Amino acid sequence: MLSPEETQRLQSKLKPNEQILWTGKPIPSAFSDITIKAMAFGFLWWGFLCFFICQFLHSIIYGDPNNTIIVNDIETTVDEVTIWSIILFFAFLTPFIAVGIGMLFAPFWKYVFLKGQCYAVTNKRAIIMGRLVTRSWYPRELQFIRRDGADVHFAKATTTINANHPLVGFDDLSLSDLKAAEAALHKLHPQKFPDPNEERKKYPYAYFR
Repeated sequence: MLSPEETQRLQSKLKPNEQILWTGKPIPSAFSDITIKAMAFGFLWWGFLCFFICQFLHSIIYGDPNNTIIVNDIETTVDEVTIWSIILFFAFLTPFIAVGIGMLFAPFWKYVFLKGQCYAVTNKRAIIMGRLVTRSWYPRELQFIRRDGADVHFAKATTTINANHPLVGFDDLSLSDLKAAEAALHKLHPQKFPDPNEERKKYPYAYFR
């Protein structure tokens, strides 16, 4: 069920004579097949990073200094080249560290993403409203209506980073929302679609939780 703030946001996006047939939200879940794999690969990623960092620091700590510098009239055995090597090394590693953190916290990002998602079906379109972006599909853009586990899908993704999730629709719904969303989509597009079994053969669905 949408919060008052989310309902207000949705109402502000409706067009004249547009009526809401159904609204819903996904059940926020952190762990799925994708996030578990990402987190596992994140641990492996961090293992390699820690190995390279330890090797580099070992060479710095136990290496022989080449030069001396003067700081406050005191001669110090700190090598300027070594200082810049450390700075450049960690500057180079920064994006790799950020990617590793992203993978380790993949379940958290998924939970936050789903928490901000809202779904709606009106008499004119199907709507997926996120925190920043709202997408719409009009009746002519619906290619099928079918359930896949806890999801109701109605189109193929035009662009996707994850090849295991090539379909677009309302994901992670409760059983009651699943039935209501499917019924609302059929009201939006009452025409008959091709046989879903034939569609599955043409576009096999490979998104597993």
